[in-house]
Amino acid sequence: MRIETERNCSEIVDFRINVFVAPLIGEEATYAICDEDYDSKTSVDLTGLDLPILDPRVSNYTTQFFATESDLLNNVSISDSSNYPVDTSARIYVKVTNNITGCSSEIPLDVTIETPPVYTPVSSYEFCETPDNFVDLSEITPLFELPASATVVYYKSRIDAELQRNGTVNRYQYFTTNETVYLRFEGANGCSYIDSLDVQINPNPVFVTPQDLEACDDNGNASALYNFSAIQDTTILNGADAADFTITYHKSEQNASNGTEVLSENYRAFDGEQIWFRVENNQTNCWSVGSFSTVVNPSPVIDVIDNPTLCLDGNPLVLMANNSPIDTYEWSTGESSQSIEITEAGLYFVKVTNEYGCDLLKEFTVNAAVLLGIDVFHFQQPSKVSVEISGEGIYEYQLDDGFTQTSNVFPLEVNYGFLKYDLGRKLLECLADFLLKLLVFSSWEHFYIYHDCIKKIPYVLHLNLLTQPALNVQKHLTIIVDLD
Repeated sequence: MRIETERNCSEIVDFRINVFVAPLIGEEATYAICDEDYDSKTSVDLTGLDLPILDPRVSNYTTQFFATESDLLNNVSISDSSNYPVDTSARIYVKVTNNITGCSSEIPLDVTIETPPVYTPVSSYEFCETPDNFVDLSEITPLFELPASATVVYYKSRIDAELQRNGTVNRYQYFTTNETVYLRFEGANGCSYIDSLDVQINPNPVFVTPQDLEACDDNGNASALYNFSAIQDTTILNGADAADFTITYHKSEQNASNGTEVLSENYRAFDGEQIWFRVENNQTNCWSVGSFSTVVNPSPVIDVIDNPTLCLDGNPLVLMANNSPIDTYEWSTGESSQSIEITEAGLYFVKVTNEYGCDLLKEFTVNAAVLLGIDVFHFQQPSKVSVEISGEGIYEYQLDDGFTQTSNVFPLEVNYGFLKYDLGRKLLECLADFLLKLLVFSSWEHFYIYHDCIKKIPYVLHLNLLTQPALNVQKHLTIIVDLD
């Protein structure tokens, strides 16, 4: 450089110019700050912002924050940068100065307030006690109505919630009947909020297990019709107010636990069937289940037929109720023996009680035997005869001295001879003195040659003699028949 005076004296001197580079910082940036109380207002610690300073030599830098661009130009910085209030959003300015060179750089910063996920508050929730003292808190989660991107985690203390330690999303162990649980809600933006609710543990109903339920077989298949509510409810509740509880009955433990497939009021159960019941508190909906069995005792047996017949021989009709050695009896005649003698027709009953206390009553009508006679003969081909009789009673039929039978049709398998029908024999060995004699003679109807022998065809000839008055009165008939 040349230095010259007014008198034209001059001198050339040298000097050095140092050019310092301003601090290197990035472009304007946006910072999202989480609100803590859903009012979109919060105090921001600006000194804690991660500023985009690109120069690695930042130890001699000073950072200042300005509320407006005008404040920046006038160098009026924010007095408390660690506690700067922001409502919803704000634009501030930051100035970074190199303390050695005095050079500085400035950029604007945008600060926005983000809120935690919005939820529906739940102040308390009730659970029923469990055998292992664990409940599932995920039952509560739907009640918060959180956005799909938000989560909730449960903690035993606020400190745990703040530090995010020992949290759970479902399984929770309780130690008392009323505990405070802390909730940490967190959204996709990373903002969280801590709340609390009371968890109340309600007791399950206490009941008395009833004894097995006994009844008598009422239809012969080892089953009985029960009304469980009418019989067992009082025992199960053991003095508790029935209006406070609902008792239902089920065929399985699973159905009882789920409260499904409730048995009808009148239910037919079999011997040895296990019945499950559910006792539910109408206020808390807590429930307990238990079971008992049904015992169906057999009913006594009565062997007396519906319509026994009193014979015509003047002897009494002997009726035995059954052959049990331990049953007790009550007859309509006032007798209590196992068997009685009846001498008159009429309406009677017998009541039998067995060792289980089960009783059975049977009414029956004793009819006097009446035998009017033989009404019709039917001759059939080949070689058969049938008989019809009139009267009161159930009869057996006998040909000569053969076996008695209930069928009124006999084959004629004799060549000649004498057929006798004893038509008064009763099924109960009641013998009536009535006899029909039928005389059969043999003859040939026709024959034909079959190889080297003659085939004989027996034949019964129906002579239609039954309409003759003399024969009907005498009750016997002689018929000539071609047989052999």
